[in-house]
Amino acid sequence: MGQGLVNKAVDIILATHNNFTMTAWCLKHLYENTGVDFNLIVMDDSDDITEQVVEHYNKEHGNIKFVHTDTPYVHGNAIINEGLKYCTNEFVVYMGNSTIVEPGWIEQGLNFMKQQTDVGLMGFKLLKPSGVIEHAGI
Repeated sequence: MGQGLVNKAVDIILATHNNFTMTAWCLKHLYENTGVDFNLIVMDDSDDITEQVVEHYNKEHGNIKFVHTDTPYVHGNAIINEGLKYCTNEFVVYMGNSTIVEPGWIEQGLNFMKQQTDVGLMGFKLLKPSGVIEHAGI
């Protein structure tokens, strides 16, 4: 799936593991609230219909590289390292399919990274659905 990724503003590595409804919700918000061009690299070890959900979005947007494995990923580093093989841009975002982005999320992150040239890695603040902070970023 995907026609070969081209240079965009950012590459987004999205880890998916089953729960195709969560993935659909994540993708809906990602496309609604990401104000820059991006390549989406979906790293999937699901055994449900996640691929069909992703294919629906790729037909509409044409910017997805879908990478499926039947062997479950053991930890996040394996997913990130495998996903990085498909990245073509200076800026890379990693997220799980439980992530719901809000308007302006990527612009703020990119502006920070472009201004702070001595910073190589940053984390976004993640909130649980209740609004409680899950992760405050780096």
